[in-house]
Amino acid sequence: MLPVLLARNGTVSTPLPAVSVIVPVLNGEGTIRICLDSLMKLGYPSDRIEIVVVDNGSTDRTPEIAGEFPVKLVRCHSPVGSYAARNAGIRESSGELLAFTDSDCRVEPTWLKSVLPHFECAGVGAVGGAIAPEEPASFVEQYAIARHHCSGRRAYEHDFVPACLTANVVYRRHVFDKVGLFEAGWPSGGDIDLAWRMQMHGGLDLVFEPSAVVHHRHRSSLGGLYRQRRRTAIGSELLHAKWRTGQRRRPYLLRDLSHVLLKGVLMAPSLLVAPFCANVFLRLVVGMVVRVADITGRRLGLELAKQVGRNPGAAAIRAPLPK
Repeated sequence: MLPVLLARNGTVSTPLPAVSVIVPVLNGEGTIRICLDSLMKLGYPSDRIEIVVVDNGSTDRTPEIAGEFPVKLVRCHSPVGSYAARNAGIRESSGELLAFTDSDCRVEPTWLKSVLPHFECAGVGAVGGAIAPEEPASFVEQYAIARHHCSGRRAYEHDFVPACLTANVVYRRHVFDKVGLFEAGWPSGGDIDLAWRMQMHGGLDLVFEPSAVVHHRHRSSLGGLYRQRRRTAIGSELLHAKWRTGQRRRPYLLRDLSHVLLKGVLMAPSLLVAPFCANVFLRLVVGMVVRVADITGRRLGLELAKQVGRNPGAAAIRAPLPK
């Protein structure tokens, strides 16, 4: 319960809730300064907010850069994983609301205040927001934006149960007391899993607030996009194994293999027009990389998901995960 204060005009007012913003990071020297600069401009009362940066074993200048800001720097070098880092941040935080964003994100000044009205309803456990792409600097980023990668709206409209992404979400602290922390061993899908647990086991609602905006920088290289898509595919398999979403009935493998074959057939003709229309060739290349990532990720995910299949109530996947 929030303490009650007496305003100067004699009316009773309630202070803003205490918020902890948790930012996991691993070798993020290229983006962490932009992220923290934006968090410094939130305009939230300084005595009601703390920013917890969880370093997950960086070998670059990330800790040094974070140390330049008034943040709480937490070291979590083992286990390696963004969800393990977020769990460490939860344990080291003190706010009644826990806000999550990523080190490659930039938040709008009104980010936190725009979600607060929803928490006036006791049945709301979390509020997710919009994830807007930064201006693309490469064709790979253009491709990701066109395919709506990392979309808060699409996560909320999930055809199984509404979900949210940890690039932009605010939870009540007691949600974690009721349903537990993130699946620390998962490379992806842990944010969706937590949102589903909160709703289906915790009896609390998830709300989407489009005015709570966070800007996200997509992967700019083929290698970065491949690794991200592979992690996402692994997470999809783990989610199915744990929740029996029914999505495995879809012929994903056949679809992805047919797409790779088709793109391979079209690759040679596209080279002929590449000097005049480079985007056609580039779209085929990036599309093929994405489909290969989906295939390899789902294969890896199926192997890891066997553990969940043997024990549907398992709290975590214990097998080592690909980086």
